[in-house]
Amino acid sequence: MLEGTQVSVEQLAALRQPSARGSQQSFARLIGARESHMAGSGLQMRELRAYEPGDDLRHLHWRATARLGEPMTRVFDQENELSWLLVILLTPEMYFGSRHAYKSVRALETAALLGWSRLDAGDAVGSVVLSPHGQSLSRPARTRNRWLQQLNDWSEHSAPPTGQQALTPAALSELQVELRRLAQPGRPVVIFSDLLPPHDWSGLLQSLSRSAVTLVQLYDPLEESLPDGGAFPVQGSGRPLWIQGSRRASQRYRSARESWFANLRSALAGQRLHWVGMSTADDPQQNHWLTDAAQMSNAEDSDLAANDTAQTWEP
Repeated sequence: MLEGTQVSVEQLAALRQPSARGSQQSFARLIGARESHMAGSGLQMRELRAYEPGDDLRHLHWRATARLGEPMTRVFDQENELSWLLVILLTPEMYFGSRHAYKSVRALETAALLGWSRLDAGDAVGSVVLSPHGQSLSRPARTRNRWLQQLNDWSEHSAPPTGQQALTPAALSELQVELRRLAQPGRPVVIFSDLLPPHDWSGLLQSLSRSAVTLVQLYDPLEESLPDGGAFPVQGSGRPLWIQGSRRASQRYRSARESWFANLRSALAGQRLHWVGMSTADDPQQNHWLTDAAQMSNAEDSDLAANDTAQTWEP
C-alpha cells in the first residue's frame, strides 16, 4: 500500500503482481481469449443465412449456395479483446488525506493495479488524467512500453498543486466532449475521483450513458465524519490552520455531504453505474474493487449481445 503525498513512476511500475510477472502466457495465446456474443470476423461460425448486400464475399458458402439455389453466407462470432478506459480526475480536493496517503495517491495506485491486471490479461488499456497540472490522454495499447509511458504521465500529475491551481468549468466541459468520443460501445470505463462539490459530476457522467461505468470514489475517513469536539490542525499551502470541532458543525457537515450524494444518485438514477468506495486507509490489493470492475466488463459484453437497455445503480 502506497503512502505519502505523491507517487513516482517507479512505484506505479512496481505494483505489477508477482503472479502476473511470472506468467508464461504469450500475447498470441491471449488474442481471442474472450468469446464475444456479437457477430464479427472470428474463427467460430455462428450461422448460415441468406446473403445480404454488404456481406463479405469471402464468406459465401458455395456448396450451400449451389444446393439451395440462392447465395448463402457464413456469419462468424467476433473475437473480442477488451479495451479499457481509465479516467483519473484529480481535482484540487483530491490532494488531501489524513491517513496514510492523499486521495490522489490512492487513486493512482488503484488505477495502476487495475491497469496491470488488465494488461496481463491481454486487454488494451488507455487513460485520461485531468488535474490542475493539465490533461494527459493515452490511447488504449497492449504493449508494456506504452503502458509504462502512461504511468510516467500519471506520476507527473501526482505532485500537489501550488498556489491557486484549480480545475475550471471549461476544462471539465472539454473532458466531457473527449469522453463522449472515447467511450465506445463495449469499452469498460472506470472513473477515479472523490465526486465532491462544487464540480458538475452529473453532467460529465451523463455523457457516458451508453457505457458500463465503474465509479471508484476516493474518500478520507476525516471527510466521512468530522470530530465532534477539540481543536485539530489542517495543513494547507501555507501555515497550518486550526479548526475547532463541535457536535453541531459535525452534524451540519454530515447532513450536507449526504444530501450532495443523494442528489448525485438521483441525477444519475437512469444510468448503468457501479459504485466502489476506496478509503485512503484501505489497501487496494485487499479491496473488492478489482473483482467488481472485471464483473462490469463481463456484464457489458452480455448487454451488448442482448441489446439490453435495463440499467442499474449500485451505491
